[in-house]
Amino acid sequence: MPLVYLYRSCSLAFLNRSPGASLSDLAEHLGVTCATASATTERLVQRNLVQRSNDPQERRRVLLNLTQEGKHQLNQSQDQTRAHIARPFGRSDTRASFQH
Repeated sequence: MPLVYLYRSCSLAFLNRSPGASLSDLAEHLGVTCATASATTERLVQRNLVQRSNDPQERRRVLLNLTQEGKHQLNQSQDQTRAHIARPFGRSDTRASFQH
């Protein structure tokens, strides 16, 4: 899997778990520079998967959140991954198999 897709998937999953995270939070999670996280975020914003908003408490801070489309894409990706993993085991109910 190309690194850009890995960053995209990891970014969407992180923002789903951490709504309102900052760009530096995302960079730290991905283990990349803020510049790399910024470029990744820009691509996600252009694809309408992530929304940026200004932090009302701190002017220089930008908050990141998934859009509805971002949540939809993340769910589709997770469902495909579950199905791919479950296939060799003959599991048909992948959602139930991977619930925690």
